[in-house]
Amino acid sequence: MMRKFNLYGLTVFILILLLGCLSIPVKANELEEGIKAISRLQVLIEYYFMQSGRYPASLESLNKSLNSELPKEAPKVDILPDPKSGEPFVYEVSQDRCSYKLSFPKPELYGAGVSGLTSIDWGWLRFAAEGKRIERITIDCTRNVEAIATRCELYAKDHDKAFPANLNSLLPKYMPRELICPGCKEKYVYTSNGKSYTISCPHPEVHCLGGFTYDSEKGLLLKELKAKSDSIDSGATGQ
Repeated sequence: MMRKFNLYGLTVFILILLLGCLSIPVKANELEEGIKAISRLQVLIEYYFMQSGRYPASLESLNKSLNSELPKEAPKVDILPDPKSGEPFVYEVSQDRCSYKLSFPKPELYGAGVSGLTSIDWGWLRFAAEGKRIERITIDCTRNVEAIATRCELYAKDHDKAFPANLNSLLPKYMPRELICPGCKEKYVYTSNGKSYTISCPHPEVHCLGGFTYDSEKGLLLKELKAKSDSIDSGATGQ
């Protein structure tokens, strides 16, 4: 990452120096500091991507994420502003958070020809980042389902071993709010006959699974997602 990133930064720097028609005279060290600052920010953004599989929704969320898991003795990671204008860098992320543009708040202060940066093409390494994202939301989803199951058991203890008819029955005494899947952002599917229950993720495909269900009698049940080719073959065989 660093080799590719430094090469890009160096190319921009040389290009600006060769443009002999800067609209505003800028000292070389000022230009270098600006490029260093925006380059440092890009490193932080790309680090976030490799850890989560998506680019941050905003620089504020990036700052919060970088500092939320730091050891107590570690220094805070600061999102520094543009050294020339003192204003935050302009960060524009796509709706799917798979690409972004990063630019100077007032590029004219550095002269003509100063451009911003865009997301790095990671190639096959993008799949590794996506795998981390799926793993993280699956862990969080499992915790949610197990938390709901625990509340259902507590409810049954207070109601003659009868489980709740729906998840709304748990609010607010047993659960302050209804949990949702961190992947699809939808409510869990709950079914109960009073003596047993199931809690299912509404869209297990976001976890690359064909099924994601917690059964009160069998525990967590995960079903593998069949490949499209397998589905086609099985359908042809059935005919």
